[in-house]
Amino acid sequence: MPRPVRIENKGSRGAIRVFALLCVLAALLLAGAAPAAEQRFVVTDQWVKDVATGLIWSRDANPAGRIMSWDDAVEFISMLNEQKYAGHADWKLPDIDELKKFTVAVKEAGDIDSFSGDITVASALTRVGFHNVQAGDYWSSTTSIYNATETWSMSMKYGGKTAGNKSLYMYVWPVRWEK
Repeated sequence: MPRPVRIENKGSRGAIRVFALLCVLAALLLAGAAPAAEQRFVVTDQWVKDVATGLIWSRDANPAGRIMSWDDAVEFISMLNEQKYAGHADWKLPDIDELKKFTVAVKEAGDIDSFSGDITVASALTRVGFHNVQAGDYWSSTTSIYNATETWSMSMKYGGKTAGNKSLYMYVWPVRWEK
């Protein structure tokens, strides 16, 4: 049979010490916690920064205003850099891993279990603060290792990635690294 534990009354000073220790422990735990979902992205009038990756995305998810071939997308990015779009000349097409991490981050930031029906990557991105997000495919800079005429793309509808011919027409979303 277990023996009862005897608790001694240390008075109010003991209770204050225990309370203070619990407060310090709670503060330490909170300081090490991941940033809240709304802090994952910093939104300005021209771009949105993903704090976790250091990538800066154009706030306008379709600055070209149309779909285009991969070669035209590469030229469009060059034109943006010549014009110093949003004050910078180092924009690029995102690679497929950057796009995938981005869609996963948006899913987590929106506390979404899965994309389906009306809950799309595009609608989640709009809630984060992006404009003009299309629920279609976006080009990446990642060429297929199996076929040099194909490049990976990411769907902003349900977040799937596919390899497609560079002559297809898709959206362009510029991204840059924080310097």
